[in-house]
Amino acid sequence: MRTLVRLVVVTATVFALSASADAAERFRFQGSSKGADAFFTDCPDRPRNVTCSFSDIFASRFKGKDNGTHYAGAGVFVDKLTVRFDGNSRGTVIAAKFGFAETEVSVRGRLAKASVDTVVPLCDSEGGGCVNTRVKADWRATSGRETFKERFIDTFGGTRIEFKGTFTSRDASVNASVGGTNLGPADFATITSSRFTQVIECEDTCDGFGPELEGVGDTTTASPREIILSHAR
Repeated sequence: MRTLVRLVVVTATVFALSASADAAERFRFQGSSKGADAFFTDCPDRPRNVTCSFSDIFASRFKGKDNGTHYAGAGVFVDKLTVRFDGNSRGTVIAAKFGFAETEVSVRGRLAKASVDTVVPLCDSEGGGCVNTRVKADWRATSGRETFKERFIDTFGGTRIEFKGTFTSRDASVNASVGGTNLGPADFATITSSRFTQVIECEDTCDGFGPELEGVGDTTTASPREIILSHAR
């Protein structure tokens, strides 16, 4: 269920920050979104002395109201990590690329289908530059709709998030490629919709939302399954 919350929080934050000059300290908004998410890895369950890739494609369209100001947006995020695991299954990020592009995101029917097809500037986390890369994904629902409500207060890194919302989701299959390379079966994929209210308060800045493993040299003792679940919570 926290996949939906992550989708909403990250998307809402990106568009709200660009929409509000006061977002670096505090902002409150209401909104709704529709989108889809998929996560892929080629890693075995217990990696030892192996190099694995992790890829995340997350597309959403969003509209909302920030202190009376209406705004809307749509876009796709792409994360790609390469992680080297040693004999003790300790992983070290050896390559990381991240990208975002504002683009049309299609969600059709009662969350039955979703798609995105665009060019995303994938940027090296170590300052190695960006490469315009075609990203294409087509989701198809494989389960019925599930609706639930979520409410939480979360504090981290000087940032406080107060959030409540109602979500609907469907599990999905997805056919996705990045730069012409098919990513294969997804470890999870969902199509989602939401309505929510959110307040974000930041001690200094509201920048810094992102995956737990952000750059080359970051290490983890988490298993591939735990890394996958960290994106889904």
